[in-house]
Amino acid sequence: RAGTPQGWTWEVTRAEFPEVDPYGLVFDAENVFSAQTSYPKQPAAVRFASQSEPLGILEGDYLVLTYDEGSEIYVYPPALSGWLDTYYYIGADGSTYNDRWLCDLAKAVPTPTATPTSSVTPTPSATSTPVPTPTPAPTAPPSITPTPARTPVPRPTIYYLVVDGKDYNADGRDDTVVWQGSSGKWIIDFGPAISPEVFWFGKQGDIPASGDYDGDGFTDAAVFRPASGLWALRGISRFYFGSAGDIPIPADYTGDGRTDAGIFRPATGLWSVRGVTQAYFGRMGDVPAPEDFNGTGTARIAFFRPASGLWAVKDLTRAYFGGAGDYPVPADYSAGGPLELGIFKPATGLWSARGVTRFYFGREGDYPQPGFYANGGIMRPAVYRPSGGVWVIRGLTRIYWGGGDYIPVSW
Repeated sequence: RAGTPQGWTWEVTRAEFPEVDPYGLVFDAENVFSAQTSYPKQPAAVRFASQSEPLGILEGDYLVLTYDEGSEIYVYPPALSGWLDTYYYIGADGSTYNDRWLCDLAKAVPTPTATPTSSVTPTPSATSTPVPTPTPAPTAPPSITPTPARTPVPRPTIYYLVVDGKDYNADGRDDTVVWQGSSGKWIIDFGPAISPEVFWFGKQGDIPASGDYDGDGFTDAAVFRPASGLWALRGISRFYFGSAGDIPIPADYTGDGRTDAGIFRPATGLWSVRGVTQAYFGRMGDVPAPEDFNGTGTARIAFFRPASGLWAVKDLTRAYFGGAGDYPVPADYSAGGPLELGIFKPATGLWSARGVTRFYFGREGDYPQPGFYANGGIMRPAVYRPSGGVWVIRGLTRIYWGGGDYIPVSW
């Protein structure tokens, strides 16, 4: 149970819109149901949210829900701990699921243990004298022709890139971009009726670090070379900042409309922004995610920690959302406000924005690429699928290009 009267809550919600359609809620330690909305009989979900303390739901815990004036169902959530705001869909037997279609099981109803029955001791019978069996002549085993091993298809090593902008022609729309590390080849697709731009910039071992470094509204192609600390900004400048093991974190940390070069050093947790600031924030295993989280026009130092699901935005907030294997995808999911925390689960194709929305889009092997791909200022979820060289922009289009060892340079 929660340690304080308002430690955490759980809500029974309508399955179709669990974020906004609650039947009612319970503050766990108070055990009093506060009815909020009445709906006709239909599928339901249950939502658990930390309020003043982390969740502490143990393996085997369950909820007893009464409905239809007396019918009961025992609902079994998975074990949960930490500062969470999450929900699960309720199956007919009380099992919980991660998806509305009840395919991705979160926690099954425990199977009752059968009561053992006494066994009868058999009466011994006389044992006959065995007759020796002649040993057959050995037969040589057949020769088996081995099946040739299937040669795996090489795939690019893709990590979470930090880039500051992806509008390379300043038309107000984000572009889809891929880079081939083995050759340094860039391909920028500007959309229908516009020829893509192709050029060579960088080499094996470099990390793309695009941004608007001169403040002209155009995203500039750039690379960081960890081996030497070189930053190369195409058509603008070259300088040295950082060293091997550093992760480039370009962003506008001053709010002047220009991208600042920066590095995150996982070994020590150091953030260093060239000519701007230094801070120690994070540790090995954290994924840097600098963004403008409060709508001021200035990027904030921030990271996502997959091991625990922790998001930490320096001097602003901390929250637990997501976990191991998730990609961080902070974006403007509510259309018009500051960025929201978001994650993409490659194993299931689930996108989840904290306190805003959940939906399924993509599959195992896809890489999330949210962006403003059309006029109107609406963020659109998108995925890049290297296996088929396809970009899928939700509700807009599919683009076939890339694939092989090309990596996306736009998330």
